[in-house]
Amino acid sequence: MQTSLNKIFYRCFCKLEPPGVPRIEGYKTGDVISVGDTLTLACMSRGGNPSARLIWYKDNITVDTSYSSTDGREVTNTYSFLVKPEHNNAYLVCEASNQVSNYPLTSHIQLSVFYPPNSIKIIGPDKGKVGETLTFECIVGPSNPAAEVTWVIDGRPMLPIASWTKSVKEGWITTTNVSVTLNSLDPDTKSISCYAASETLRDTILQTVNLQILCEYTSRV
Repeated sequence: MQTSLNKIFYRCFCKLEPPGVPRIEGYKTGDVISVGDTLTLACMSRGGNPSARLIWYKDNITVDTSYSSTDGREVTNTYSFLVKPEHNNAYLVCEASNQVSNYPLTSHIQLSVFYPPNSIKIIGPDKGKVGETLTFECIVGPSNPAAEVTWVIDGRPMLPIASWTKSVKEGWITTTNVSVTLNSLDPDTKSISCYAASETLRDTILQTVNLQILCEYTSRV
């Protein structure tokens, strides 16, 4: 009597597929954050066989390639960082792909960061003669939002003759000019101060320069 053993072979056909479109949690474009905050962003992609590979980019530069899967179906990459002025207007992209993706799938956000100005500079002469009208320029920034700039001459507020702002990637640079006419009643040294305030963040910086007034003496024969 012969006994035949039927051997059954199982073949597993695994369906390969690209991952789902990534989604970002922790921030949405239009939100406002401040310098010194810690921002934690989570990028998640569900599905895909093999699992997705998630990469964070900041302004086209790779900043985080770590990712993990919790349930075998969803992959997460968590990117955490201390917010700095240079993060204002930064473009963050999360990219999901695997070996069968025709092209990476992406989601993106653009950051809006509030921060006060940390640079202020007065440009102008350090000496002048009675009767002269001198112009001083104060350059502030960058900051976000634009700083509010005021002049104080010898302890009294002075209106500027011109003010304008310039947009840069990090925020705004504010420039303002003031004119001072010297007269014989002025002290020998005038105090000229420029104040830059961030009303939103309740922060103020200033610079003061001293202007020496030269007196002309005429001799009698």
